[in-house]
Amino acid sequence: MDFDINAATFHCERLREHYVRFVHQSGLPVLLFPKQMHTVSAMMVVRYGAQDVRFSFDGRRYCRYPAGVAHYLEHQLFTREDGGTVDEDFSALGADVNAWTDYENTVYTVNTTDHAEQALEALLRFVTHPTFTEGSVQKERGIIAQEIRMVEDDPWEKLHRRAMSALYPHHSVTRSICGTERSVSCITPEMLYTCYRAFYHPGNMFLVVCGDIELSQLCGILDRVIKKADIAPPCVFRGSDGSYDKRIPVTHRTTGRGNVSKPIFEIVWRDDAYPSDAKGRVTKTLCMDVLSELLFSRAGVLYNRLIEAGLITPMYAYGYATMMRGAYHSISGESDDPEAVYALYKSTIEEFRRSGLASEDFERNRRVAYAGFVSDFDGTEEIAELMVDTESDGCGVFDRLAALDALTPNMVMNTFSSAFDEKHTALAVIYPNENDKEI
Repeated sequence: MDFDINAATFHCERLREHYVRFVHQSGLPVLLFPKQMHTVSAMMVVRYGAQDVRFSFDGRRYCRYPAGVAHYLEHQLFTREDGGTVDEDFSALGADVNAWTDYENTVYTVNTTDHAEQALEALLRFVTHPTFTEGSVQKERGIIAQEIRMVEDDPWEKLHRRAMSALYPHHSVTRSICGTERSVSCITPEMLYTCYRAFYHPGNMFLVVCGDIELSQLCGILDRVIKKADIAPPCVFRGSDGSYDKRIPVTHRTTGRGNVSKPIFEIVWRDDAYPSDAKGRVTKTLCMDVLSELLFSRAGVLYNRLIEAGLITPMYAYGYATMMRGAYHSISGESDDPEAVYALYKSTIEEFRRSGLASEDFERNRRVAYAGFVSDFDGTEEIAELMVDTESDGCGVFDRLAALDALTPNMVMNTFSSAFDEKHTALAVIYPNENDKEI
């Protein structure tokens, strides 16, 4: 088989695991994680998401495309030339196929216990061989409009977009990934082909595969479906709107109304010190994970204080989310008194700022982070997701383990010293409807 003889192999002796990374002759980066399990999982990632609405393609002038094109394109690729859907092809193989679009990427996945070669070939083929017609685009418009209405009716989605508007008022995270009914009504087959040609080329994509499959098998599939690149990939310049500008102030309060029985809230903190290098991002994320587990988890300080005070219901979530050039921490839940929740949040942060991090708390929460990392290797789908996350971030699958080993209490506290600053923190609340008017 004709595959890259310079393939790199990465080992982790402690986990007794390894994976291979190479670049196919088409220019497609490929990661293979051999795992003797019953399931084979694969993900094809396109570095194209909902935020990419303005770009210059092959020397043309910058154009702005309707919101929701990336998501629309994802839907359209599932349509076969005969009018059927690729779901039928995968069902015949006993395989599950899925896809999603976020703000930065579009991801196509397949999981199968049988016919792994055929399922992988089917995944590669439908992503790399598009068919768009006026009829198929028109048919999909109604389906997506229904999805948009469902999203708009979701009060938690409304809450999160309000929170993001407070942090990044000019960023696409304030808008729906699906677009609006008006924006998708403007999408044409020609637009879809233009965006496909701009972003769906091997150099702007990568494939991860995990399971009991040989490198030679995988390369054979790739050679059958994706041909060697005869021309250079298109030159694409993505537009920038200054959406990550640290000078943009945070809006500290934002409220609205929605279909909820009691108020729901989200406390968000914008991280303006998110590192630009991959190694720094891994370390920063680990430090934030340790702090989150200690302060905000269900075993943490804040949650237990909120429950004891009767301020929240068990509906509660927290986490540190990252983007390519930005990051934020969020806490969300349901409460009759969101302002009291926010006051207790602030006092808990300040108390920790004064008391510092005890060594036993650090070690316990580092072990939690380590256990979470190791558990990711229990299944092929989890490993595939881990490979996608690390490849997207420009680091290796095992880098997190090395960073965990190097982590110290001082590193965590240095991170905390710049974290959860009130001037970068916002409280978003959705109150129960009152004549459908926002407050």
